[in-house]
Amino acid sequence: MLRFASAMLCLLIPSAGFAQELSFEKSILPIFEAKCLKCHGEKRQRGGLDLRTKPAIVKGGDSGASLKPGSLKDSNLWEKIRTDEMPEGDVKLNAKEKETIRRWIEAGAPGNDNAVAPSGPDVTITEEDRKFWAFQTPVRPKLPALKTTNPIDAFILTALQKKELAMSPQAGPLVLLRRVTFDLTGLPPTPQEIDDFLNDKTPNAYERVVDRLLASPRYGERWGRHWLDLAGYADSEGILDADYVRSAAWRYRDYVIRAFNDDKPYDRFLQEQIAGDELVDYWKHHETAKELPPHVVEALIATGYLRCASDTSRPDFVNIKNAPGYYYQTLDDTLKIVASSTMGLTLQCAKCHSHKYDPIPQTDYYRMQAIFMSGYRPSQWVPQVQRKLNEATAAQEIEAKKHNATIDAAIAPLKKQLDGLKKDEKAYKTAGMKISLEIKALESKKRTFPEIRAFYDLPGEVKTNLLKRGDYLQSGPEVTPNVLRVLANQKAFEVPARPKDAKTSGRRLAFAKWLTSPEHPLTARVMVNRLWLHHFGQGLVATPDNFGKTGSPPSHPELLDWLACEFGEPSPVRGRGTPWSIKSMQRLIVTSAAYKQQSALHPNEHASAKRVDPDNRLLWRQRLRRLEGEAMRDAILAVSGSLNLQMFGPPVAIVRTGDGEVNASASPDGNRRSIYLQVRRSQPLTFLQLFDQPVIETNCTRRETSTVASQALTLLNSDFMMKQADAFADRVLKEDGKDPTSRAIRLAFGRSGSERETAL
Repeated sequence: MLRFASAMLCLLIPSAGFAQELSFEKSILPIFEAKCLKCHGEKRQRGGLDLRTKPAIVKGGDSGASLKPGSLKDSNLWEKIRTDEMPEGDVKLNAKEKETIRRWIEAGAPGNDNAVAPSGPDVTITEEDRKFWAFQTPVRPKLPALKTTNPIDAFILTALQKKELAMSPQAGPLVLLRRVTFDLTGLPPTPQEIDDFLNDKTPNAYERVVDRLLASPRYGERWGRHWLDLAGYADSEGILDADYVRSAAWRYRDYVIRAFNDDKPYDRFLQEQIAGDELVDYWKHHETAKELPPHVVEALIATGYLRCASDTSRPDFVNIKNAPGYYYQTLDDTLKIVASSTMGLTLQCAKCHSHKYDPIPQTDYYRMQAIFMSGYRPSQWVPQVQRKLNEATAAQEIEAKKHNATIDAAIAPLKKQLDGLKKDEKAYKTAGMKISLEIKALESKKRTFPEIRAFYDLPGEVKTNLLKRGDYLQSGPEVTPNVLRVLANQKAFEVPARPKDAKTSGRRLAFAKWLTSPEHPLTARVMVNRLWLHHFGQGLVATPDNFGKTGSPPSHPELLDWLACEFGEPSPVRGRGTPWSIKSMQRLIVTSAAYKQQSALHPNEHASAKRVDPDNRLLWRQRLRRLEGEAMRDAILAVSGSLNLQMFGPPVAIVRTGDGEVNASASPDGNRRSIYLQVRRSQPLTFLQLFDQPVIETNCTRRETSTVASQALTLLNSDFMMKQADAFADRVLKEDGKDPTSRAIRLAFGRSGSERETAL
């Protein structure tokens, strides 16, 4: 009777919908991976039974077939699961998991009937693997019992007290002002800002400074640069000697600056960059609207994040034998950028073989690759110069085409007339500048649209195969889109069913939602760690791009998890309580006593701390930090009075002088902030390169710091410094002709000069 009732129930449920709800790959394999593949996977197949694919289960093991789709009675696998004979040991399937398997078998065991178990590249992920701290969803820890104004300090002080250490005293007001101003805007405080702060005797004077800096348009320029490092942003393609310039990449750069200034929630920020076109239903607007709404244009520009990887492809590459090698490099670099910038994992290590240290099988690498394969297709690659969208709707494009055709019709006889005049040199000279001007005037009336360097899906079905040893010439079994199985929320990834005529696959949006779900173990942790890195010189996890087993363990694990939960959840602690607000998280960090400590090392007072914690991981003082090359250049321009604060737009061209030095153009435009300078992979600006601006090959997750003689020589002798020194002298004499020395010191260092400095 029970089987009869079950059969009747199956008849009442549409079979297609039921099969779609339950499939081996989505519903059953995750259960087996968690509890069964230790004995029936790649490394071990007890009784000859392999549970990694549906065909292998149907085939069975030494005792014959294990599964008969649609029949529980004739499925030996179900009998062993029902009676808890499988799995062996203490770990058993729970009632919900058993019910899922039962319904799956009764529904006909839907799944890929042609799947082949991967040979070699897959590994079994165990419960022990999933227990690693970075792979578990963070849980908000209780605040330590210490009474502090800022919760951050409670965690820092507790860790220090366990080692019988203490914080250093608070830095002086001028030091604090200069520190927080550079940190939040990348520029030094002006003399007026210094005077205003020193004269403000109210208790919350510093907090008001922080709010002013966070509201400044300069903030987005400073923090946008940090993100562009992670995204691997450049204005040229690199790799080949030609180093082709990208025509509209700067629109993505401007999007990033605006996003930081607007305090766009971080989850939305990621969703737009990974799947902006799907998020706002771009193709529907393209087909039905009179013009694209601003938010649709913005989301489309945001997908430039997935176009940052170097791409040298040209239309003539179809004739090159090994062209797919270039295509796969772009795809692989994109995957590395996404994984390192958002999840802090070295996913690229699993390209050629399963990760040697982290539980990331090679199959997981290619499942992740499949998410982006609908836009990047090596078999039907679109060259980078052709891969763009117009900022226009279909109606606008049709209208423009008709309009331009009319103009072409008017130009055609003029061109014919001009060709005829070329036979008569005298006639051509007399009437040919006039006809040419008419043609030029007509050409100028053609309608064109701004270009968007967007990421979007190409039409048609797409398949992704595992590549043996990462070689595109050695294609392995087909894989389906999925995420890293070791992460706590991996089951939350699901690509919804799409109509056959859908313009997009929905894969990237599903990935973006999985990445920003509250249960994701890494997204919030990685971002708050990166904010901490830029405010303290080192992250709570010292390896910001590697939260895996070979990465550095967190110095303050409870603080990291508390910050991650605080970041991704509504909270009254940060004032507004807006989840995913980067600005409110930074306000919390820079108003902490830990941030405001002195950075000076005092041998006597710090002797014990230096012995117990020589690397200052516990933060018994603030760390000394260097300015990056961009902040240094911008500060020089600001102090000299030359800084051009114009925002946004195409990049400032760079030029190479006869002596090999690469500078910005010698014009007011060339004195704009460094974030607006053209980033040529093959020709980095000399000044910035010397002060450790990375040459973007893929992306930069953490800048290096070097000390070389050429840095001092550049500050003394470079063409840039000579010009700014002249401008600085002119400014000082103009503003204080009676005491230019004191004015110079105050502008340069934000303080009064000592007697020795003044005399010098």
